[in-house]
Amino acid sequence: MILEEQSYRIQVGKVPALLAAYDERGLAVLRRHLGTLVGCWTSEAGGDMDTMVQVWGFADHDDRARRRRALDADEAWTTFAAEFGHLIVQRRMRLLIPALFSPPFGAP
Repeated sequence: MILEEQSYRIQVGKVPALLAAYDERGLAVLRRHLGTLVGCWTSEAGGDMDTMVQVWGFADHDDRARRRRALDADEAWTTFAAEFGHLIVQRRMRLLIPALFSPPFGAP
């Protein structure tokens, strides 16, 4: 399993608007294609403010690539991104690969 961490710095004061848009429209499209949402968080204090972080789980690199291609081809997603993408100031993405001793995904 690999995890994809996406970190978004959002326009000041616009986090609630973007979260509402994800909740109402965006998340359904993302889940349809990307599958396992590990979590979505916002920052409250310390570090970068006006930040949203999402983590998605994939079986492997091929699974991630296939799912990302399907998402990019979905008109519902491209429409959503065009409508709300301007709220995002910066986007960072990284793939997290578990160390050999890391507990299995979803383990307590």
